[in-house]
Amino acid sequence: MTLSPLQVDLIKGDIRQNGIELSELQDDLLDHICCILEYEGNEASPFDEVYERVKRQFFPDGYREIQEQTNYLITQKYNTMKKVMNVIGIGSSAVLMLGSIMKIQSLPASNELILLGAIGLTLGYLPMLLILTLKQSDMLLSKIRNVSGFFGAEAFIVGVLFQVLHLPGGQELLFLGMGIVLMIFLPLLFKSAGADALTKLQPATISVLLLAIVSTFFAFSNKKTTHGYRDSLLAVNANLEASISSKMTRLTTIRKGSNQTALNTSSQDVINYIDGLKTYIILQVDPASESKKLDNSNVIVQGDNLRDVMIENRANHQFNGQELIDKLSNFNKELKAVDPQMQSPLLAIKNENTWLNEKFNNAYDTNGLYSIYCLLSQIQLEVTSLEIEALSQHN
Repeated sequence: MTLSPLQVDLIKGDIRQNGIELSELQDDLLDHICCILEYEGNEASPFDEVYERVKRQFFPDGYREIQEQTNYLITQKYNTMKKVMNVIGIGSSAVLMLGSIMKIQSLPASNELILLGAIGLTLGYLPMLLILTLKQSDMLLSKIRNVSGFFGAEAFIVGVLFQVLHLPGGQELLFLGMGIVLMIFLPLLFKSAGADALTKLQPATISVLLLAIVSTFFAFSNKKTTHGYRDSLLAVNANLEASISSKMTRLTTIRKGSNQTALNTSSQDVINYIDGLKTYIILQVDPASESKKLDNSNVIVQGDNLRDVMIENRANHQFNGQELIDKLSNFNKELKAVDPQMQSPLLAIKNENTWLNEKFNNAYDTNGLYSIYCLLSQIQLEVTSLEIEALSQHN
């Protein structure tokens, strides 16, 4: 049987009148019925009789049953996706908040938890939220609104993550995300929802709450310090420097009567090298520094150059962490040659590949330049103290 355009229209109208509401389902069902009629019928058979026979045979419960089954499957899939999305969102937010609290307390693995939480939000929760909201409306304005909210939230979260992990581009992504939300998403939201915008904010509210959580740990991890706190840090460093100076004066006197030339040389190499390293780090972070020492303008600086010099790419600089390891290893060797019992946990280098990261990475995350500067000063003080002790016992 070959169906005429009129017969196809009659079938389509019957499908629509008998409860099939989804346009895609209408088209699929129409194609299916037409294929059956063309295969089952013949030109001699009346169209009405063949059509009714096909309906009774293949659709005994009517077309409405197909619509109800389709709605059930769609709703079931939608609810499952929504549950998975909520689990990912809540779990990622909890991990993110836990990581931020651990970072405030300078605990290990905080950066890993923050990264894990941000990945869950940006690659799991937000994409699923976008898919669900896009299916809720066919209006172009609503689609633009939802897409802009998605990209704004993604840029904001990634920007915060970059800021916390001290990666370049974090501030630019933060401003981009806030700009998209303020200039595109929110105006379109109120335009499309009108006076009832606040009552239709469920997906947006969830996103805003998640961003508020991210903003909280961002604010804590980048909290401002008072001048009193800065001054107290500088006072601690001044005491360290004064102790080093006093030890060096005594060490100079002791060395005059000593025959431990190799130990003297290795110790002085470490002290001089760290002096140069401290000056180099300050100038990398604060090129305008005239004193080349810690002051209120650079005491808690956390710049990319600082991490790069001490921890990453460390063999590519005039002063670097790898050279420091070599000089400390030589000092430890000469110290043991004088007194095998003498050792220092601060100077112990069990694994050269992890020592710098273990010593300086956590210090960097705590108070930036100040922590690294003071750690270097503590190493100088320890070296002078050990040499004085060794020379005093063997002279």
